[in-house]
Parts: sequence; C-alpha cells; structure tokens
Amino acid sequence: MLALSASLFWSVSPLFFASAGRRIGAFSLNLLRLVFGGFLLWVTVLVLALFRGEIHFPGTVPLLWVTLSAATGLILGDMLYYKALIAIGPRRITQILTFIPVISVTVAWTLFGEKLGLVTLGGISLIITGILYAVMYDRSDDKSGPEPSKFSPRGFFIGLGGVVCHGFAAVFTRQAYYAEPGMDPLLATALRVGSAALMLFLAALISGQLQHALNKLGQKKVSLVLVFGTLAGPVSGMFCYVAAFKFMEAGAVSALAGLSPLFILPIIAIRYRTKISFQSLMGTTIAMGGVVLMNVGWI
Repeated sequence: MLALSASLFWSVSPLFFASAGRRIGAFSLNLLRLVFGGFLLWVTVLVLALFRGEIHFPGTVPLLWVTLSAATGLILGDMLYYKALIAIGPRRITQILTFIPVISVTVAWTLFGEKLGLVTLGGISLIITGILYAVMYDRSDDKSGPEPSKFSPRGFFIGLGGVVCHGFAAVFTRQAYYAEPGMDPLLATALRVGSAALMLFLAALISGQLQHALNKLGQKKVSLVLVFGTLAGPVSGMFCYVAAFKFMEAGAVSALAGLSPLFILPIIAIRYRTKISFQSLMGTTIAMGGVVLMNVGWI
C-alpha cells in the first residue's frame, strides 16, 4: 500500500514540476524542491519528537546508505529526470521510469544476492518491450496541448540515465533498512531528502548558482507550482516510498512504485486535453503486465 501510494503521488507531481521546470530549468527546480521538501520533513520530525520526547538517529552504516541513496537518486538521478521531463513531457518520462524496477532487481541480484527467478525475468522482458514500444513508436505531432508531444532520442536517453541512478538508489535505501531494521521511515525520509538538499545547496553556493535559483522564485506561478509539486513528490510520495523499503525488497518496491504510468494516462488526457495514442496505451499496458509479473515472482 505504501509503494502504491507513492506511485499515485508521483503520477501527480510530474505535472507540476514539468510546468515549473520549463520556466526555471532543471537545476533550480531540483534545488528548490529539495530544500522546501527537506524543510517540511524536518519540521514534521521535530514536531513529532516534541510529543515523543526523543529522536532515534540511525547508526553510521545505515546513515551512509541513506546518504549514498540521496546522492545517487535525488541529486544525479532527479537532475537527469527533470531534464528529460522538460524535453519530452510527463507522460513519456513516467513511462520510462517503469525501467527502474529492472535496474533495482538486477543490482540487488548481482551485488547483494537478492533472488531473481524466471518469472521475474519474464516481467522484466515485458517491461522493456512495452516501454520501448510506447516511447519509440508514439510519435504524435499533436500540438493542441501544453505537453511536449514529440519523441526525442536525446530526452529518452537522458531519462534512461536517470532511471539507472534511481535503480541503484532504491537498492541503497533497502540496504539501510537491512543495516538497521528498526529505523524510523519518517526520519529516514527526512535524512534522505535533507542530505540531498544540503549537498545540492553547497554545490549551488560554490558554483555561484544559488542566487540565480532563488531569483527564479519570483517568477509568476513558480512558487505555487513548486509547493504543490513538492508536497506531492518529495514529501508525501517520498515518505511512502522510503517507508515501503522497511517491509519489502528493493525490486518489489520499485515495481509497485513504478505503476505511475498506469495512473498518469487519464490525468494527462484531462489536464492537457489530448487523446492517448494506441501505441502509448498498448505499450503502457504491456509494461504494467510486466510489473505485475515481477511481483508474482516475489510471492
């Protein structure tokens, strides 16, 4: 349920971030939403700590895994993700994100010994087939809506690079729970988002891009769009995602959280007043069948 909730939240957040990203750029978008998301999460952690009377910080090893997950997924992975989001739109990039469980399962299998059976391999094959069909053969040139509607090979491969980073990050997050099973999911989420925000903030400060990013907040509608996108993605969605790793393997969590394309199709049709093409519908359906098959492999 946590992983499915994450996929629902992540079906909504790309619409907000695509709008903001086209106005302020990928780096500024990633920095501002991480800083805002980290602030909200830490305020929540501290308020709850006042009622509980204490905060149980994780040990060094799980903290290192969480930090590595933040650097791999929230900084490098999301930077590539937002560049692709701006280039090819929320529908296509969300479809490409279905590759994440493929990477997660492969990394968890090869590096950490998690099982990979024939049923799971069949699911991976369906996911690859469905997404390649959806994003490479859906070349509609309809410009009636504000969503970028032309397939871009460059955008596809940038998005694929982000998927690889997120696949590794999912496995690193699971390893943090292996190192400390009793770690609080909310604190883990705050540490993950907060450490990423701090790293990106220091990078912006050193490179001189911090003031440029802050100036972008003054643009029309940017602040409001960032607030809603951050509440849906880095706060609500991220908490559900990180908490799910406490109870289930990395590949299974990534597979369920990867159901976003199934939810985003009707949202895109309503939001951008566009028709969903046959290729997009069929490719997404095939990929979702692969996600289901992967989860059957864990039962």
